[in-house]
Order: sequence, then structure tokens, then C-alpha cells
Amino acid sequence: MDDGSFDKLAKGIALGRSRRALLKAALGLGAAGIAGGALGRDTEAARRGYPGPFPRGTEMGGPETCDPSTCYGCHQCVNGVCTDQPKTNCYDHTDQCLTSVCAPDGGCRYPFDCRVKEGCCPADQVCNADGACVCKPGTCCGVTCPECRICVDGACKDNPAGSCVQLPCKTAFCQSDGTCGYQDDCRTAAGCCSADQTCNADGVCVCKPGTCCGVTCPACQVCANGVCTDNAAGSCPNVACKAPFCEASGACGYQDDCRNGSDCCAADHVCNADGVCVCKPGTCCGVTCPGCQVCVNGACVGDSSKCGDHTDQCQASVCGIDGACSYPFDCAVRDGCCADGQLCDINTGQCDEKPV
Repeated sequence: MDDGSFDKLAKGIALGRSRRALLKAALGLGAAGIAGGALGRDTEAARRGYPGPFPRGTEMGGPETCDPSTCYGCHQCVNGVCTDQPKTNCYDHTDQCLTSVCAPDGGCRYPFDCRVKEGCCPADQVCNADGACVCKPGTCCGVTCPECRICVDGACKDNPAGSCVQLPCKTAFCQSDGTCGYQDDCRTAAGCCSADQTCNADGVCVCKPGTCCGVTCPACQVCANGVCTDNAAGSCPNVACKAPFCEASGACGYQDDCRNGSDCCAADHVCNADGVCVCKPGTCCGVTCPGCQVCVNGACVGDSSKCGDHTDQCQASVCGIDGACSYPFDCAVRDGCCADGQLCDINTGQCDEKPV
């Protein structure tokens, strides 16, 4: 073994190469096979993205200026220079728009790069010089519009019908801040208007002719077929012993009516068919007696007590049928009304001579 071969053997031992490979090298057997095997292991590990440490590489030709101890994986000593060989030593992922690069540790990395093939970017993007997809000018790429608007050729435009939630009996519009606003519109759905209304061409509910829609009647009246008519019984508040009626102004008026309630008439009255309290027969209701007379059970009778007391003058108080008071002599009203030698006849009230 010459000196050069010995130096290589010693260096191989220092770098930790397998004894079998060193032995083959020392004997001059399969040098190319040893180099190829080591390179193959490095290459497969690099393809998997294995971060190292990798088996040490071997130099392939050229002056010894490339250190195989630091040039391995998807790096390779070529003509004495440590050179990246990703296309040779890494997997091909261009079908996924990935490129192959050698990392400093010798492992393969597969970053996105739209330059590796056509169609890596969406239709609204282009591939720039750095291999990144960027938005095309005049497209909606990267444009975010408020809820009421939609992007068209890169600009936000009002689109309430397509962008806003559709509500029954409402129409959507875009407000100045781009949010959805709503206003009444009966054209958007059936049943938006009441039975006495119809939907006009502007989407507004309007009153049907001949209905009471929009008609306001006074307190005493009610609307019928669009016209206010008197309806005292149905429109006016109920008042006991009163009957409502409509005044000319349409306000509620009231008159006595004993039919509308209980105890509307006095005890000596009765409610007749017209709602008027009238006197009961056999009572003193409505009876007016003259002078000293009073009513008893519907008839006028004299009441001498109303004529005053004249007994001190031996006079009786008498109420006449005309209601006038008279005061005839009556010795029976008190003692001492007759002269000496006379007796008082209590039946006639006259003084008679005593019998001899």
C-alpha cells in the first residue's frame, strides 16, 4: 500500500466509515460501488426530508476542496464544490405546485412555487417572479364587501336582492354604510295588507273603496260600508236608568229610561212600556189635596190637626171637603163651655138646659 492509499484509509477511519467499505477501498475493490452506495443512502434520506445527520458523502472527482463530512444529503461534491442537487436527489412534487430545495442540513424541503407548472394559481390570480400567487388587477381577489354589496370586476356594488336576508312584506336596500336596510313593501308576499286594504303599484297598502278602512266615526256612531251611522246602543257607554241617543254632533246623549236598570222608579211608581215611571194605582203618587186635607190610599181626607187648636174658645177645628178650616162651637172640647144651669151634650156639642 502506497503512502497516498494509507492516508485515505486513515482519513476514512477518522470519519467513521464502515470497516467493510474501508477494506474494499484498501484492496482496490468496488471503489465506485462504495461511493455510489454512500451517495444513494444520502439521496434517499434527503428525499424524505430527513434533517440529518446523514451518512458522510464521498467526493466525486476534482481536487479535494469539498469536505464530504459537511456536504451530504441532497448536497453533493461536484468537481470539488459542494453543490445543491434537489432535482436529482429530492422527490418531484411539481404536480402539486411544489418545488424542491436543499436545506442547510441536507434535507429536502418542498415549498409552494407557482412557477413549476401552469395552473397553480386560481383564475383571479397570477404567478409573480417569486413564485407566489398574487391577485390580478380588476378582479375580486382579496376584495371583501359589506353584507349588502357584491364584488364585480374588483369593485363593491349594491346587491340587496342577492345579498340581504329577504323578509316577508319588506324590500331590502343598501344603506350608506353597506349594511342591509328594510322598508315595507306589500308586493313581496301575499297577505301583507288587511282584508279592507289592497296593495298598490308602489307596494303600499291602501284602503279599499266602500270599506271602513281609515274611517273614524264620532263616539255615538259606527262605520258600516265606509259610512258613519248612528249606533247609540252599541257605541255609547251604558248608564243606569238612562237610554243613550246620538246628538247632532255625533256625541252620546242620554235620557231617562226606567227599562235600563233596576229600582229606577220610586216605591209608588211603576215603569211603563215606554220606559217612563208612572204612579201606581191606589197610592198617593201624583195626588194633591187642598188646604187641610191629606192623601190616604190615593184619596184626599180632612185633617183637622192642620186647622190649629181653638179649644180655649170652646171651638172645634173642622177640615171641610173643600179643604177649608171651620171652627164651630163645641162644648165638648173642654169643661166650662156651658153657662150655669146648662149641660153639654157631647153628641151635639151644644149646651142644653138642665132638667128641673
